[in-house]
Amino acid sequence: MVLLTVCLVLLVYPAAGHAQKALKPIKTALKEKKYSDAVKQIAELRKDSLYRNDEKLCEYAIEAQRGLNDAQNTKLYLKQPYDTAAFFNTTYQIIAEAVRLDSIEQAALDNEGTKPRQQRLVQDMLRTYFKNLNAGARYFYRKGKYAQAMPLLREAVGVMLSPLGERTLPSEQRSPALVSKQAALYLSAAYRTQCWDEVHRYEVQAMLDSGLRDHLLECLAFTAEARKDTAQYLHYLTQAWEDYPTRQPFFLRLTDYYLQQHDYARVLTLCDRQLEVDTLRTAAYVARCNALLNLRRFDEVVAAAEQLQQCDTLCAEAYYYMGTADAALGAMVTLPKDARSAAYKQAHKKQQTYYRKAMESIEEYRRRMPDDKARWAPLLYQLYLWLNEGKKFEEVERLLQ
Repeated sequence: MVLLTVCLVLLVYPAAGHAQKALKPIKTALKEKKYSDAVKQIAELRKDSLYRNDEKLCEYAIEAQRGLNDAQNTKLYLKQPYDTAAFFNTTYQIIAEAVRLDSIEQAALDNEGTKPRQQRLVQDMLRTYFKNLNAGARYFYRKGKYAQAMPLLREAVGVMLSPLGERTLPSEQRSPALVSKQAALYLSAAYRTQCWDEVHRYEVQAMLDSGLRDHLLECLAFTAEARKDTAQYLHYLTQAWEDYPTRQPFFLRLTDYYLQQHDYARVLTLCDRQLEVDTLRTAAYVARCNALLNLRRFDEVVAAAEQLQQCDTLCAEAYYYMGTADAALGAMVTLPKDARSAAYKQAHKKQQTYYRKAMESIEEYRRRMPDDKARWAPLLYQLYLWLNEGKKFEEVERLLQ
């Protein structure tokens, strides 16, 4: 028994002695208030798996980060220039280290039955610094520093939703409204930084924030698009349009998708529903014209284009669709074989009338959209040819060449 005890002592004490030796430089740096040096030494020591989950290292890390945080806080108190980002980042590190220490102690309790020793320290850190953690997250977000805001937001929401937060923080610091607000900012920041895997982390909580819900649906839809998840893209986009029918991007993207899929019947249904809401009438009529044109329902295209003109006199698209439809209607006129017959002359006159109307509309579109040559030039080329407009035909021919 005595021999066994001696062996155990020999096994334990060298390890303990090695740990004390490794931690000694950190203790010295802290004693000399060289907090930045201590932080660097802690980070280096944690590369060794033996110290990665060392409780004492967490305590030293908290002390070092508090020293750095207090330095910035003192400058603020004395109205001296201070580093706001450093102040909030050290606040985050204090909370993160406290949470880490709690996790290590809770794991020891579950695995070995070892009671937490630093529960009071953990709770004091959360109660003292948690408000500043949330403030820092909002500070970085407002500044557009989304990558810097994300760790703070993630830590804040994680704490509020955790058993640690529930038993430590007062109810007003983990209210559902605060949780949803910070979760919404996290979702938005993850989207803006293209951290697609993180966008959905707190989606359930984020969607409870009514003030940002339309923006969040947009983030979710565009994230799905970036990840080429068509089902999710349509799900979020449809939800967004149904909930916010006055937001033009939702309607435009939804109709664009179905136009690309050649589902023109669906586009017409969406346009009808949008017009019932009596908003985005211009966008609805443009999409309607596009769908009807692809369905070759040219008379209805003209009617829709006229309605588009009535609701938006500045919209150039009305002239394009009207001209395209009239040109198609002219081409559909059947000319009798006998060019000298009355029927031929009547049909030819009807055809020329369509072409003349089409030419006037497309020329107007050209005046309004001179840079959109790819749309108006080929059609004008054909119309000038049909109408024997020699000089105009030669001009467009040179443009096309």
